[in-house]
Amino acid sequence: MKATELRIGNLVNLYDFPVKILNIETYCELGDNFTFKKKNGEVVKWSVSEIEGIQLTVEWLEKAGFELKSNLFQKNPDNRRVVAIIKNPKNDGYSLFYAFADETGKGYHTFLRKVNYVHELQNLWFSLTGEELTFSE
Repeated sequence: MKATELRIGNLVNLYDFPVKILNIETYCELGDNFTFKKKNGEVVKWSVSEIEGIQLTVEWLEKAGFELKSNLFQKNPDNRRVVAIIKNPKNDGYSLFYAFADETGKGYHTFLRKVNYVHELQNLWFSLTGEELTFSE
């Protein structure tokens, strides 16, 4: 994983435990360090080499508020836009599509990219909506 893929608020795995990035410190000579908060409230620092992406699963999509409709997981940021995610046929992750309607009601859609990890979904959601993607417990 590259440090440039991550933002504050991203969920990642730290030794197989999901954690949320609270802070990013960049040191040219030492690399990148991330500050995490454990569920017990303890704050710890780790380097980027010690963290991994959380594999995107149906459970994570449901925690993010996506609903299964006609073989697609969908979530609507508002009444004119929808983000849709479909499982890739070869079982190698998911593909994310974005659909929207202009002021006249004419609809458009586009394939954006393959998504394998929760932090990738969080980053795309933020890019498309300007809002953080939230997760239920």
